[in-house]
Amino acid sequence: MCTVNLKFAVVLGFGIVGILGTSEPARAQTTETNCETVYGNVRCTTKPSGVDWSLLQTKEPSYQENEVRTQQARTLVEQARALRIQNDRAELPSRVGSLVAKGKCPEAEQVALKAGDFELAQRTHNYCLLPK
Repeated sequence: MCTVNLKFAVVLGFGIVGILGTSEPARAQTTETNCETVYGNVRCTTKPSGVDWSLLQTKEPSYQENEVRTQQARTLVEQARALRIQNDRAELPSRVGSLVAKGKCPEAEQVALKAGDFELAQRTHNYCLLPK
């Protein structure tokens, strides 16, 4: 017999419900889930274990605090997007070269065109036209 004891905390607060436009007070309810395996059958029971007051915020964040958090999140998303684009551009020549080496010149040209690197697409096209 194997027993697993898990604790989950569900937090509903002003940060979440504020977005939905309700003014419901914040709640934090923890639950305890016990699962047992007996002869290959798994049985789980879940019961509430009370309110965990440490999960509650003491005050609703101000409009300005929410705006700062939103701007920080947007900045992080933009940085991640810029990094992804930079990495894709760095990998592009090797991806195109790999396709050309496999004899897939039209696909290699399309990959370069879709990435917006028209110079690489033209060089690939010219290279593929060379007699082998």
